[in-house]
Amino acid sequence: MQIDNEKLFDTINALVDNASLIYQIYNEGPIIFLPILKSTNQLIN
Repeated sequence: MQIDNEKLFDTINALVDNASLIYQIYNEGPIIFLPILKSTNQLIN
């Protein structure tokens, strides 16, 4: 099986972007962030 490096890096970059965005939002205002987290949780479950 061959791994597509470009896709892999795109995926990693997207995850890092999401993580830093979530971290930033959480640092700046967990109170605002919590409802978003709950609704995301409901979408997953």
